[in-house]
This record gives sequence, C-alpha cells and structure tokens, in this order.
Amino acid sequence: HFWDFSGGQITLDAIHQVDLALMLMGDPGIAKDVRCLGGRWAHPDDDSEVPDVQLANWDFGDFVMTFDQTTYPDYVRKTDGSTRGGDHFPYWPLNSTRIEIYGSERFMYVGRHGGGWVIQEADGEVVEESPGRVPDHPHYENFLECMRTREKPNGDISVAHASNVLVHMGTISHRMGNVALRFDPDTERFDDDDANDYIRPPAREEFEVPEEV
Repeated sequence: HFWDFSGGQITLDAIHQVDLALMLMGDPGIAKDVRCLGGRWAHPDDDSEVPDVQLANWDFGDFVMTFDQTTYPDYVRKTDGSTRGGDHFPYWPLNSTRIEIYGSERFMYVGRHGGGWVIQEADGEVVEESPGRVPDHPHYENFLECMRTREKPNGDISVAHASNVLVHMGTISHRMGNVALRFDPDTERFDDDDANDYIRPPAREEFEVPEEV
C-alpha cells in the first residue's frame, strides 16, 4: 500500500471498529487531540509505505479511545461467518475486530458485524451477554424507509464524517513523525500548519474536487 492510494488499515478496515466504538460512547463527535505511533515493523523489507503496526490515542476530554492494529499474526483473526450468523461468540482475546470498554464497575467486549457482546465482573463472571447478527438488512430497510419519510437514517452521514475524521487524524499524526497533535473539532484544523497540509493534499490534474460540491 502507498500513501498516494491508501490511508492504511486504519482507514481501510479499522474505521468500522472506530465508528461502532463512537456509537457505544454516544456519538461524542471529534476528538480534540491525537497521538499515533506506527511503522513497517511486521514487514520491514517490502516497499509498502503505510504502517503494518499502528497504535492511536484520541482524547475526547472525558474519555480516551485507543486503537491497536496488530492483526498480522495468523492467530489474530476477524470474527468468522459462522459466528456472525450464529449463537456463539468469538474467542475474544485473539479476535482482531473486538472493542473493549473499560467502565467504572465492569468490563465489556463488543464484536463488530455480528460478533455479539459480553459484560464481565472483575473475576471474569459473565453478567450479561448476547450473540450478534450482521446488521446489513436492517440498515437497508432503514435507508429505504428514510427515503420515503425524509428522516435521517440510523447511520447518518454526519456520524460517519466524525468517524472518518478520527482515522485520518491518526494517519496524519503518524505521517508527521508519530507526534501528538491538537485538533479543533469546530474548524477541523490542527495546531500545526504542516499537519494541515495533509488534510487536503494537491490533487492530480483532472481529478480535482472543488471546495464546495
């Protein structure tokens, strides 16, 4: 993968976990700062540019969200199809698409795309759990219904925008040299001019997109 054509795994795949994690936290919007570390550590000798190991932290003021991308070992895997459509759970410690929520009293695993969820006490006792289902068809139905009613869909574009801004914040932090950057959610600008240059890089001739579409 190369920067001219890809934002790396954090924008390609992890965006789904980031989006779900934000939903679980009540869709808090955009973080106020970011720090992202990463590099070509699993495959240091190939010619790819995007990191194959990446860790990002976003500060929302009253909580911190952390992303770890270390899925290259063969034993760390996504939730398989039988789990997404069945009444069982992934093996959480080695599930690459899990979300972990550290509450004040209890801990929670949440799986993406039908992985289900489980709430546990400190000693590992399961308080409550539920297998999941792939949510595609309810979203299709909701989208079509909103076309008729003109209501906002469950997956509104404004929520998706916030999720996408977060992952690009992480990528820019990494490309700036794995540095911490402050971000203004209102203006959607960094406190660093060089970082801001990554927000809208020059487009190739005949592929320009106007500021207002």
